[in-house]
Amino acid sequence: MTKDLNPDKLVICANDFYQKNQLPEALQFYTQALTKYPPNGINHSICLVNIGNVFFKQGNFDEALLKYNEALKIQEFVAPNDDNHINILNNIGRVYEKKDMVEEGVVFYNKALGFLLKTNSNPLALVSNLNKLGDLYQKLNNPNIAYNCYSKALNIIEDKAQNSVDHAFTLNNMGLFHLKDNKSNFALIYFERASQIESSVAPNSPNHAIYLGNIGNVYLEKKDDDKALIYLKRSLDIQKKAEPNSLILSDSFIIIGDIYKKKGQYEEALESYQNALKIIEEKAPNSENYTYSLKSIASTYGVMGNLDKLEEYYAKLYNILKLGTEFTPRTEMPRTEFTPRTEFTPRTEFTPRTEFTPRTKVVGPQRDPSRVL
Repeated sequence: MTKDLNPDKLVICANDFYQKNQLPEALQFYTQALTKYPPNGINHSICLVNIGNVFFKQGNFDEALLKYNEALKIQEFVAPNDDNHINILNNIGRVYEKKDMVEEGVVFYNKALGFLLKTNSNPLALVSNLNKLGDLYQKLNNPNIAYNCYSKALNIIEDKAQNSVDHAFTLNNMGLFHLKDNKSNFALIYFERASQIESSVAPNSPNHAIYLGNIGNVYLEKKDDDKALIYLKRSLDIQKKAEPNSLILSDSFIIIGDIYKKKGQYEEALESYQNALKIIEEKAPNSENYTYSLKSIASTYGVMGNLDKLEEYYAKLYNILKLGTEFTPRTEMPRTEFTPRTEFTPRTEFTPRTEFTPRTKVVGPQRDPSRVL
């Protein structure tokens, strides 16, 4: 009977459900534990964060924000200099980011930054925070502040953790900044350094696929389709292993198909478009990529002189359009160039702890459980 378990045991059970993505069960056990911890204590605060993490992972950002703010009030009173305080501030910033309330997110990330600078005990957390602030300042059209954040992050990481995944991540951010500033040669240098480091420490990671894809993007801008294709295909090979049947993978198939078609390699283009279509039909049949794939296949058959196939795919396209379906724009991948990807796979999913000190520190995740950066 769960009612007979002490709160620490309840949290251990909740953590297990959380790790298995059984979120309703995790929420039930965290909530029971919350009622058994003394109110306004550190365990109560951290348990509130755990509940907020469940809501966050469920996409219920309003409830997550409510729980994080409750936890913050307790934390500020009980243990303002504890790492949990920084974690809560970052969590709140992450919620605001998800709600597209960027300015509010910047406020809380900056509060967390202040504590990190004060304690100076976790350089990797400081780098993560600076990278995130750089991203948000770019969204707010403050490129100078964004650049300062990325530069500080890079200086710290090169001093504390060279040739690590965090180093590669930060280099890529610098590359994206320069690419947005139309300095493609500088961007290429940073992307290549990021790829070199990632290939040595995590060669098959989704992030490595991103860095390779970004190199390919620069070569596309330079009108060097041959080099672009080399890097985009390397990126695609990693994506096939790391993100099979994902929409991101279908985006890559489409852009590679476009390059093959431009080069007159129609069989290769068709294969790439068909691979994209298979994924899109399953994952996003109402997306613009679906109609684009059908058009691309039809037009490729047309230039090959296969009029039967041309008619077949245009008939499919006509039937879809005749239904009046409202299509969802896919903005991640324009049709003419490879868009640099900025949504990264988290390198460190927060793992619930399994050791605890009864009634002084509860077991459980204290940070955004879905994404660190």
